[in-house]
Amino acid sequence: MNLRPLATYFLITLSALAFVLLSPVGAQASAPQVAVGGQEGQSEDMSGTPEAQILREVLQTSVAHEDFARKARVDFFPAPDGNTFMLLVFEVDQEGLTFAPAPPPPVQETPAEGEAAAPPAVTGDVASLKAYGAVTTQGPEGQLQIVHQFMSPFTIPDGGGYESFSDTHSVGMTIVPGTYSLTWGIIEAGTNLANVTTEVIEVPDYTTGELKMTSVFVSAASEPQSDPYRPSNVYSGVRMGNIVFFDDVDRLVPRDSMIEVIYVIMGTQQDPTTLKPKLEIDYRILLDDPEAEEELSVARFPTQTLETFSVGQPMPLSQIQNLEAGKSYILEIQAKDMVTEQQLLKRIPFSLLPEEEG
Repeated sequence: MNLRPLATYFLITLSALAFVLLSPVGAQASAPQVAVGGQEGQSEDMSGTPEAQILREVLQTSVAHEDFARKARVDFFPAPDGNTFMLLVFEVDQEGLTFAPAPPPPVQETPAEGEAAAPPAVTGDVASLKAYGAVTTQGPEGQLQIVHQFMSPFTIPDGGGYESFSDTHSVGMTIVPGTYSLTWGIIEAGTNLANVTTEVIEVPDYTTGELKMTSVFVSAASEPQSDPYRPSNVYSGVRMGNIVFFDDVDRLVPRDSMIEVIYVIMGTQQDPTTLKPKLEIDYRILLDDPEAEEELSVARFPTQTLETFSVGQPMPLSQIQNLEAGKSYILEIQAKDMVTEQQLLKRIPFSLLPEEEG
């Protein structure tokens, strides 16, 4: 099996991400903290709105508000100046939402030379939603303090996604490493049906020198984007800088697809002879069966030696004979820094679409 690193490809993505996060639009991690319900915050004033009332109730009671179902995960990657880029990746259950014809798009002027063209207009029936929330911590007197807040409208098309859930969407933001409460969710415009939850999150610090692996994408495809990336906007797919990765929130992929496994290993040391990192990477695929008495290894890949900390690894699933459509698996990544002898192990669950859906 021909496995090759796509480090250059992903490094370009990280460079683009670093650029937007250093811009004034993205520089939000060091924003002054304000009390919840205070006079001024980082986003538009929501006080008195249904979404603000639901958010306050969840913040105060720690009880989720769930009028409809939602799937979500939180991903982390390094950002400039010791910050961390946090991605909220989610899908919304479409049952019970209100779909109506998409409004006509505003008239767009022809972009000037060098400017990005406007994204294509949405057509057909859509549900109008907002993703919003707050990252909070305890203030010196015990009151909640907002570190970051966001609210971004978006739409989902009728009939998209898998089964009753929408396609995967994402919203990203920069955060200073630390322990926080993340209270966020989705609200439907007009009906005020909402799903808002709260949880404690540990935002990792990738500058400690310890060998650490970022979150891992299992992407069935990827596409470059021409429009400038804006943190706190909701995007279709998993958007990193100027690239969208089609990484389903459940990591559900077709049986015979060519997936890309994308991640970064931080804390590597330079090999004194090459002045580059030197990593040894091993991949295994295991059957995800909690009732099995012992682990069943389905496939093992040749050990790779890399001179980069950023990895984009293609995996042609069609060449792995023992995989079965409709079953769940675990991708195991074992990495060793050959300079320091530090090691780490990460396991990522993924599933294959049933045969008729592939």
